[in-house]
Amino acid sequence: MIHEDRIDKNRESPQISRTDGNHRLFYGEGLPLKGLPPLDIPTPFSLTIGLEAQREASFFVDINDNLKRMNTSHLYHLLARVMGTELLAQEKPTVWLANKLAEDPESPFHGIVYLGGEKEKAQGLDRRVSLAHLRTGIEMMLKESILLRSSKNIENTHKLIRTYWSAVARTFSQEWTDPKKYLLLRGFGIWSMSILGAGILDRCFRRAIDIKLYEDEIVVYLQQTRIDVDWDRSEGNVRHYGGRLGAKELADKMAHSLSDEDATMAKLIKGLESL
Repeated sequence: MIHEDRIDKNRESPQISRTDGNHRLFYGEGLPLKGLPPLDIPTPFSLTIGLEAQREASFFVDINDNLKRMNTSHLYHLLARVMGTELLAQEKPTVWLANKLAEDPESPFHGIVYLGGEKEKAQGLDRRVSLAHLRTGIEMMLKESILLRSSKNIENTHKLIRTYWSAVARTFSQEWTDPKKYLLLRGFGIWSMSILGAGILDRCFRRAIDIKLYEDEIVVYLQQTRIDVDWDRSEGNVRHYGGRLGAKELADKMAHSLSDEDATMAKLIKGLESL
């Protein structure tokens, strides 16, 4: 029972919030305009009293992530809003990095990452990549790359990952801009390129490449893999790959074509052309 006389209705923020079950409570009394009668069966919901907005959002994440799972992209974006930048970077670095790639104006992912919640059309932008898939890809990169694991500064880690994906967007520009025709930005595409990227970043580090030249060097490496992959959705050779295992298999296939010698020669030729 709720004692309405104890509620200060003049306050700007509500004292009681429907932390979970909003849609069920909204339609609980029925909706005559749509011919929906009031509910006459028990339905679960959660009410909280006196919570701050961030605390309420934190409960919402716990309920939906741990009990009844919902859209993971929405949960990861909500975590970023609830925890704040510093705490999120410390406790959930892959979530921080994924959100950073989505929000950074210099990132090729800026404006194309689906953050969950509202439908893609309602968000008003061309959402081609799932935040959840991007976070998993970053997790794979960190696991596979010695360079990224050795980085103690998360901002520097972000810059390295951003540089790699900028090179991917350059090398596979057509595939990047037309997700309806190509599979590059599907889940397994993001994951396979993430695993491949870990190896390429480590190669650049071992060769002591100037950080300012990383993107150009990575483009040279990626061009070596074009012989292995055709991302076309209907006619390409990657259609049968899927999931994390498929992503690892495809990444290994592309990695076999990488050559430090070819990359060094390309650098030499570029230097000669500039003379």
